[in-house]
Amino acid sequence: MTTWYWIDEDHRTYPLAPGEYPGKNEANRHLWRVGLDEVDNYRVSTVFLCLDHNFSKTGPPIMFETMIFLKDSWSEVYCKRYASWGAADLGHKLVVQKLESGVLP
Repeated sequence: MTTWYWIDEDHRTYPLAPGEYPGKNEANRHLWRVGLDEVDNYRVSTVFLCLDHNFSKTGPPIMFETMIFLKDSWSEVYCKRYASWGAADLGHKLVVQKLESGVLP
C-alpha cells in the first residue's frame, strides 16, 4: 500500500494513516508550494510531493521537487528533488539565481 505524506505549518512532513491521502483534506494545500517564479522564458516551481520519491529506499524520504518549465508550453527542462523544505527552498532560490544570470542548470 502506498504511504502518503502531509506537511504541517512548520514544514514538517509525516506519513498519513493507511487509507488516507492528501486529497481528502485540502485545508493545508497552500503549504505544498515552496516557490514559484518566472525568469525570462522559464517557470520555476518547487513543491511538496506528498509521496516519497526516494526509489532506492536508502537514505531519507525525498519529498520535494524543483522543476523548470518552458513558460509557454509547460515542457519540462530540469528536475531536482530534495529531502527537506529547507533544502528545497535553497535549491529553488539557487535555480532562480542561475536563470537570472543567464545559466540553465
